[in-house]
Amino acid sequence: SVLPTKVSVCRIVAVAFALFGAVLSASDSIAQTCAVQAEIDTGPASDRSIALDPLRPLVFVATSTGLVRAVDVSVPTQPTMAGTVVIPFDAWKTACNISHAFVIGARDGIGLFRHWFGIVDTTNPAAMTVVRTIGLPSIPDAIAASGNLVYVSQRGLGVQVWDVSLPTSPSLIGTIPASSPLAIVARPTKMWFTDQPGQFGATQLVEVDVSSPLSLTVLA
Repeated sequence: SVLPTKVSVCRIVAVAFALFGAVLSASDSIAQTCAVQAEIDTGPASDRSIALDPLRPLVFVATSTGLVRAVDVSVPTQPTMAGTVVIPFDAWKTACNISHAFVIGARDGIGLFRHWFGIVDTTNPAAMTVVRTIGLPSIPDAIAASGNLVYVSQRGLGVQVWDVSLPTSPSLIGTIPASSPLAIVARPTKMWFTDQPGQFGATQLVEVDVSSPLSLTVLA
């Protein structure tokens, strides 16, 4: 049987500081003051990824059983489940903007697509809805969002750039070539991703100017 899993407020931050504390001694005092404030049971599933809403006190949790859960953390010591929506695939990673969550994952089956990109309307966390799913040609390893741009990695192809200003009809406006992009961070005018050329190649950090989304410029 699958045991229930929990989301811990502040646990990830504490672990991050604990890992880097040995290297960055200045963070030792911060690591000691960061502690788990509360936990909330997210049900019988494996939590794959979380994303923090940029404005609202909400955390979105993507699970292995095809669920996206919204957790209200307005009171960090008393997180509450705000809503759940079923998506038609196993969720791997998620990102969000102020009104939507974006999810990548896969599902078994025979057909053209096994890997998927989904868009969830989170305007009302208690009644979230899936507004669009799109088949992907390759394995998605990472996703990030900033404003109306969503970045989806595609193993062996690069990083796709999606305009989601119309969430029910997103547009693929570009692809940044890369071998194996594994992590993405996005901001309004720039985005960064790691790339590993070849199986044993050194990991590279790539910086991209996205201030003009239709004319992306790789800076480094």
